[in-house]
Amino acid sequence: MNQTAALEVLHAFYDGYGNSGAGFNGTANCAQDPQTVEACTDRTVRSNVAPLIVPFFPGNPAAQNVANVTLGSLGVENYTAYASVRTTAAIVLSPSLGLPPKWIGTVWTEFPRGISSPAVAMAWANATVANSSYYAEPLPIPHSISAEFVDPAGTASLVVVSFSVGDGFTVGGAKPVYDDINEINRIVPAALAAADPSRAISFAQTGTSALDLAQQTILNESLGLVLPITVILLMVITALYFRAPITPLTAFVGLAIALVLSLGSTVLIGTFITHVDTSALTLEEVFVLGVGTDYSIFLIARYREELVAGRASKDAVVTALTWAGQSVATSGSTAIIATLALAFSGVALLSQWGSVLSVAILITMMASLTLTPALLVLIGPRVFWPATGNRFRTQAATQNARIAGERTYFYRAGRLTQRRPWTVVAIILLMSIPLILVALSVPLSYDYYDQLPSSQPAVQGLQTLGAHYGPGFAFPSYTLLTFSAPLIVGNHTNAREFSEIASLTAIAQTTGGIAQVQSPVGPWGAPLSTWDNYSTAPIATQQDLHALLSAYVGTDGRTVLLTLQTGVSGLSANAISAIQSVESSFSTYQSAHSDVTKVAFGGAAPTTSDLAAQTALATERMVIAVAIGLIIVLFVVLRSWIIPIMAVATIGLSIIWSWAITYLVLGRIFGIALFFFVPTVLFILILGLGIDYNIFLLTRVREERLRGRSSTNAAVEGVARTGGIITAAAIILASAFATLMFGSFALLVAIGFSVAVAVVLDAMVIRTYLVPAALHLLGDRVWEIRPRRPEPVAASRTSDVGRAAEPPTD
Repeated sequence: MNQTAALEVLHAFYDGYGNSGAGFNGTANCAQDPQTVEACTDRTVRSNVAPLIVPFFPGNPAAQNVANVTLGSLGVENYTAYASVRTTAAIVLSPSLGLPPKWIGTVWTEFPRGISSPAVAMAWANATVANSSYYAEPLPIPHSISAEFVDPAGTASLVVVSFSVGDGFTVGGAKPVYDDINEINRIVPAALAAADPSRAISFAQTGTSALDLAQQTILNESLGLVLPITVILLMVITALYFRAPITPLTAFVGLAIALVLSLGSTVLIGTFITHVDTSALTLEEVFVLGVGTDYSIFLIARYREELVAGRASKDAVVTALTWAGQSVATSGSTAIIATLALAFSGVALLSQWGSVLSVAILITMMASLTLTPALLVLIGPRVFWPATGNRFRTQAATQNARIAGERTYFYRAGRLTQRRPWTVVAIILLMSIPLILVALSVPLSYDYYDQLPSSQPAVQGLQTLGAHYGPGFAFPSYTLLTFSAPLIVGNHTNAREFSEIASLTAIAQTTGGIAQVQSPVGPWGAPLSTWDNYSTAPIATQQDLHALLSAYVGTDGRTVLLTLQTGVSGLSANAISAIQSVESSFSTYQSAHSDVTKVAFGGAAPTTSDLAAQTALATERMVIAVAIGLIIVLFVVLRSWIIPIMAVATIGLSIIWSWAITYLVLGRIFGIALFFFVPTVLFILILGLGIDYNIFLLTRVREERLRGRSSTNAAVEGVARTGGIITAAAIILASAFATLMFGSFALLVAIGFSVAVAVVLDAMVIRTYLVPAALHLLGDRVWEIRPRRPEPVAASRTSDVGRAAEPPTD
């Protein structure tokens, strides 16, 4: 009634009593002239309003008082307050229009005769916004909009930049998105410094594009470090092992060709098959150099062994290629099986790595089996310079004497496993128990961007964003609610649907770990009572609500979007747990409310959770597939089922030990978050690479078996003959992967460390002690082949050692 009284007074004032047209609007000429406007006001009030208040509201003193107050506010007591007329009208009109009085008054003042065109209104609105602050806006900004750009404390503001192409879009060899980001980083600080000499305003840039650029930058830096460091390390280690400076050069001729061809194949894969992540290039360098060096030095070491045994140079090459070449081909095949498993994992990044590495290993293996023997034929024994001529004969005699007397470390290790096999196995298994417990309890990180160093500006920007807007702001999660009926039909809202939204919003908001929920019902939208009274709301309010609803409701009118912001990073394990709790609660709610036809989740945490589940499932399948593939390959080579199974099982111990040690060192000591890809990559790579040392050892054991030795003596001889080269190869491969730790990308650091540790443990503990002990316990019955002749062990070794060594020519 109070509002009606005020409106009636104003209606009579402007339009005249009874719509007579004699009101203020009917006196346009004098009303628009500042000289006559007061007289117009005086005449209008006297003739249309003042005499009619009591008759119009008979017997209603409250309404009469409101009318008198309104009349008083118009300034008619002295008929001189034209501004008061405008202010009072704005106040009274505000509820019916749904607009703030200040905004009505501002527009009225600016356009007293009306707005000539929408363009004029837009130009004035833009200028008004540009010349006012957030807190001085005449038209209040809805919370759902302001909270997206201004932090709760009012001390930070967001500027969102959208790109028309994706991060990976390339034109003319350049990536426009990354170029634009660098340009923003260049011009914005300069512009701020010019506008704010006091430097009170700071600037930070972040987002997925900026973070991806940071990743590419540090990976490019890693590439620049890894290649020279790896080459220098491997050449030094190879030279020290052979005590010859020419030997590593011989090996690296083939590796250089293999690396160039491998990188070329990667370009072809990235151009015609699938996108290739920059991190694949770093891994490819390490693989080619590490694995290729192993293959080459294994061939060269067997060539030297045959020379020491007295064979001619070309015959030594043939024998080396026959036996060591078989090991290299088998090892390369198993490595390709493992990397192909990654290629078909279904996980994008792992698939890219697998595709690149499988081709690189194939090229490297072929180069090792062709170029290295060819170079040995051309160079001959001079490859071991300065150990040529008499010096080589002296070294050969010394080596033969040590072999004959079983005085090497690896002979002693082999005999120990023969004397006390159960003790060796028991000690290793007991050592494994605590490491297995640690490995099973390693906490994993699911935040890919947490793998970037904190020194990167984009990472610092992400931290700043989290400090102002909340840790989960940058990577929110979403819920889609689909109802059986539209939320609005005609000019009426469906109360039941809005009530369901309110209930689900409250459930999500009260779930542990959820910081805030953006919903059409609540602080980010409008109260439930406002939606219930939608049909009777002022037209401006309806328009505002309709505009608000368009940000939450899909084109079908039945699907509603809720945004869930967690209290921690949206990519973290805690965020995943919080969203899973919401999923469970919503599922329970949906089952009891038939009008909620579908609930779906997306965004950061659900996507990461799905990726983690997909990776876990893919890992199980890959491990099984690779293990079966390795067993089949080893069966073909070794003609035994039991030994391949034993070999694969022992590799599992190396992997578990390495994973536990990786967590204890990197996770506990250095505080590095271990990304959930790391155990998958570790398992698959070590299954493919660690089996190499099994192959090097077991093929030599098989060779000794064919010479007539028992399983036990063949194992001892195999360890003694291959222990040194396996250890050297392991150190080389471990050093290659360890170079990844020179970079600052935590994912590659963890992969490099874990693989390096696994390789060293596999070579120095598993291959040296556990496998020989297991072969002794299994006995001759596990070999499904028969020796060609029952040659006595001592005679066999003596015959090998007793041959005069061919003195290499200078």
